[in-house]
Amino acid sequence: MTQGDFVPGSTAEEELRALCAVLPPAVRQAVEAEGRRDELLEVVLDLGRQPEARFADRDVPLSDDAVTRADLDHVMERVSDFGDDNRAGVERTLHRISAIRNRRGEVVGVTCRVGRAVHGSARVIEDFALSGKSILLVGRPGVGKTTILRELARALAGARKRVVIVDTSNEIAGDGDIPHPAIGKARRMQVASSSRQHAVMIEAVENHMPEVIVVDEIQGVDEQSANPMRTLHVGRHGCPIMIVGVGLQHSPGILSQHGISRMSHHQLEPLRSAESVAAIYHGLHNIGVDVDDDVAQALAKASMNFPVHVHSYIKAAATVFDEHGEVNSNFAKSRILALGKESREHYYDDRLRGIAKVNKLHPLVEHMAARDVTAVPLDMASSIIDEETIDNATRHGVLTVDHRDMTLSFGIPAFRTYMVELAQRYRRALMVGRDGNSPAH
Repeated sequence: MTQGDFVPGSTAEEELRALCAVLPPAVRQAVEAEGRRDELLEVVLDLGRQPEARFADRDVPLSDDAVTRADLDHVMERVSDFGDDNRAGVERTLHRISAIRNRRGEVVGVTCRVGRAVHGSARVIEDFALSGKSILLVGRPGVGKTTILRELARALAGARKRVVIVDTSNEIAGDGDIPHPAIGKARRMQVASSSRQHAVMIEAVENHMPEVIVVDEIQGVDEQSANPMRTLHVGRHGCPIMIVGVGLQHSPGILSQHGISRMSHHQLEPLRSAESVAAIYHGLHNIGVDVDDDVAQALAKASMNFPVHVHSYIKAAATVFDEHGEVNSNFAKSRILALGKESREHYYDDRLRGIAKVNKLHPLVEHMAARDVTAVPLDMASSIIDEETIDNATRHGVLTVDHRDMTLSFGIPAFRTYMVELAQRYRRALMVGRDGNSPAH
């Protein structure tokens, strides 16, 4: 199979052209004529149906003619070999081509998914990663787990750590033998089949002396696949392991069943209320603390079901237990809620510390608060605050860009609430300063 003459450039537009080059001519011309190519998510070709371009907010037919076998063959001849996961790629890009097969194993459909490197996407947990602790990212498909993992690999390698990526389906470093520039100085080991992932993990440690192993696509955990993770995680080789899982909320529980329980679970979306309560019960039970139903529910509500805050309230409860020997009295509950809120605000302050002029975010915060929304369209945000402020805030994990919906948000609703309080205090300080009673800050 041929890969074409594509040489990777430095722009997303050049990489998108590489994806278009594998499409049938009529489909390629229709995609290139689209005015929103930078928002394109994927191109879908199903035998006997119209080809479609999918965006976050709509699907666009690309031709009146149905897809033929010749069209599918055209794509198959221009991408790499498909693995046992029915995925292929375009060499030295992050694009993914996934096949649908009939009962005879013949390809009857392909999904051409656009891959993009998003610099700064891991900023919110980069400081935690640099501490050397292991991390498991969980969340539904499409929320950006692999994008964040790729950026973490680049950042850690840039911090002079020896990073080896075990790239199960070439999602992190792209297709071909030369890794995509988005991983920086990290090294990449490819996996011939998903069943060999655990063997390649051990091989990486035994042969290449990494300080960090980055692994994508932990789809299911059994005793065989858990063994290398457990071995690396307990420190036999002195090598922290960073994992991104494609599972949902149950992934941490499955890992715990196999003795991998000391990983930090960074969830990219809110928990359900019952899951927050269960996490609080489980977290406190593990350290010998019995918590009443009403207290667990109060802590879950205060956490707003965001995983990092659930963890903060568990830590606060442990502190109160150490101080007073119980967590269920009204006094203890009030103390836990106060400590948890303080920890939550410290988390926000850490994110804000890298912003030179936080007050430049206030117009956006007030716009969101007035409309009671947590996200705004990116073009609208650009009309409210300047691009430099947006870039600075996203680099430091204060704001998050959703490239599927092209929106800008604080990610955590409580973060916006905290920013509203900061903006109000800032306005009051300005008013007092103008009255001559106190200097404005």
